[in-house]
Amino acid sequence: MNSNDNAKNLSTESSGNIAEGLRIRIAGLGSLPDRSLDLCFAVILLMTGTYFLLWPISAFDTDLWTHLNGGRYLVEHGKIPETSFYSFVSPQREIISYSWLFKALIYIVFRFFGHHGLIIFRTLLCTATLTVIYLILRKREAGISTAALFVLYFLLFVDSGEGIRPYGISYLFIALFLYVLEHHRRKAYLLPALAIVWVNFHGIEYPVMMLIVGCYLADYFRGRLQQGRLKERQNYRFLIPVALCMAAVFVSPYGAKLLRVPFTDTAYASQYISELRKVVFGDLFQFRLIGLAPDFTTVSNLLIFSIAGVVLLRLCRRQILFHHLVLFAGGCFLLTRGIRFVHEFALLSLPCLAAFDGQKSDARSRTIWNPAAVVVTVTLLVVSFLYMNNLYGKRPKYPVTRAGLPIGVSAFLHHVGAKGRILNDPVTGGYLSWRMWPDCLIYMDMQVPFLFTDRDYFIGANAIYDRQACRDFLQRFDPDYLSLPIGSALNKEPVIRNLGYVPVFFDDREILYIRHARHRDIADAHELKIINPAAVSRIDFQRMSTPAGHDFISEAQRLFRIYPDGLTINRLLSLYFAEQKDFQRSVEHAERIIRNFPNHAEGYLRKAAGLKAMQSYTQALIFYRQALNRAEQQQRIELHQAMAQCYFALQQYRKAYSSLMRSENFFSPSIGYLDLYRLALTAYQVGNYSEALMLAHFADVKQPAEKSDRDPRIEQLIQALEKVTQ
Repeated sequence: MNSNDNAKNLSTESSGNIAEGLRIRIAGLGSLPDRSLDLCFAVILLMTGTYFLLWPISAFDTDLWTHLNGGRYLVEHGKIPETSFYSFVSPQREIISYSWLFKALIYIVFRFFGHHGLIIFRTLLCTATLTVIYLILRKREAGISTAALFVLYFLLFVDSGEGIRPYGISYLFIALFLYVLEHHRRKAYLLPALAIVWVNFHGIEYPVMMLIVGCYLADYFRGRLQQGRLKERQNYRFLIPVALCMAAVFVSPYGAKLLRVPFTDTAYASQYISELRKVVFGDLFQFRLIGLAPDFTTVSNLLIFSIAGVVLLRLCRRQILFHHLVLFAGGCFLLTRGIRFVHEFALLSLPCLAAFDGQKSDARSRTIWNPAAVVVTVTLLVVSFLYMNNLYGKRPKYPVTRAGLPIGVSAFLHHVGAKGRILNDPVTGGYLSWRMWPDCLIYMDMQVPFLFTDRDYFIGANAIYDRQACRDFLQRFDPDYLSLPIGSALNKEPVIRNLGYVPVFFDDREILYIRHARHRDIADAHELKIINPAAVSRIDFQRMSTPAGHDFISEAQRLFRIYPDGLTINRLLSLYFAEQKDFQRSVEHAERIIRNFPNHAEGYLRKAAGLKAMQSYTQALIFYRQALNRAEQQQRIELHQAMAQCYFALQQYRKAYSSLMRSENFFSPSIGYLDLYRLALTAYQVGNYSEALMLAHFADVKQPAEKSDRDPRIEQLIQALEKVTQ
């Protein structure tokens, strides 16, 4: 063989090696070994534990307090609450308490460990569910696609993980059943005990358990029948435990009565309970980003389409098992029943996804950590972090936040030793019943339609918003107290006073009225005669006379003594003292807002305003920036203007100009000529002469037509700028 032949063979061999290397790397794009999934799981578990342990108990909804109230009743009375014991609706409504064990558990946790115990319980429940999902997906080689699917599951479950409700228990048990039946059938003996616990924690989900064990039981029979091994003794090690799971539904205090509960009609409830809302086809095509992370609807839609795509692909390849397909179909059926069941759909689809990356790849490709895989993995983790930060980055007061709860109203009722009936907003009924029972009975909470009826909800919801419905309700039930949402139009109408009720208190959520004739002493001592709770945002302290100011502060401080931690009352007092030039006391009330509502812009804004008035401009800017991070768009404009004034005082003109430019759209018809003049003057001071001249001309155009009303400073600025720019 000559040298040319050797060169040719060497070239061919090198080309083959290069081609093989490229093939391996391309294969690695979709077949990174377990490291990607494992890394995502480890980081996500740490992230979930950290954020959830640092996140307070909040008004995700008030069902938590409904469950605590039921658990307290069970522990104190030694029997399961089966009626609306905390409501004055007559006759009392009856319920099959399908989550009685959950109620008892969280009340015991709260009783011994307080809110911190509930936070730990919530964290353990969510992380345990995510761990079992990871174990189901981690089968054979788990590539990038499996890691991406796991991240979608994580995003779906952490969004609802904030709430402490019995469906969180069901999510864990669905995952546990699937894990045992998919990977550890020899441990099927554990399932009957798990089934009994599940049924008593959240019995309404028993059909899902029946679907799971039924599918695997049918698959087991099919496999044994094909092998001709139906009569072998070891069959009973699997069949008996699975059959006992199906019988577990009867091992509850209600026995066969529980069977009908999941089939309660929720068609009407879906119109006013968002989680029961039916999935609309068009909703599946909604995709939106908050910053660089998706919102919940986008996550659920991405997961639905991803699962559907995998199932379709495996169907085309004939790689999907029949019982897996039945579980997927069952999940699809549940998804049609309401948006809340997207979690059950996702869990029941797990067996279809578990082997998606199970194709064996070349041994050499399995050792490659290629750049594309690294980029994808890092991207998944960054999106996970951004999503969690969007949800839980701005932490309210710890360990329990006051936002969205009638805490002040209940504090007042305890302060005066209230007893009687309360017409309440059903949305916050769970919290109010927890705080006030047994001294006071509420109308209802949101246990609809399993306890209260659609008619009960219609009457109660309309009684707090509609004039005629309110009149009919008061005449029929004659309650002692009305706790109406601040936004209710009834607060601005005379109908409530005409029926003998006077306002005595308000917090950040509701206004409390009392029946004057029945509770004359309380009404006379606490009636609000100066402050209109329905119009606190429109109080003009600048025009308030001195006598009116004295009356205002007397009434406001009476409210403050009863509920010193409210946002609204502290805001009013901060504004009042700022107008009185008592900036130190104004700042003190602002600091109370910051302590109790650290995620709200108002406290930082009020403190910054007080510091600015005391000429502490550098400190004021610190709190303006913190307010800016928490403010709505309209409020951000005012903040930029205030910050510009601080920068002016500090002679930091470029920063002042930058803040002003962010605060104003000088092409907007609503901008005034004085605002344009200030912008022009600032631009002049920082040396932007052309822009300053343009803004000065804009200000001149918007000046009043009468010469006597025109501002001479604008003409002077124009003349100075024209000289500079010539």
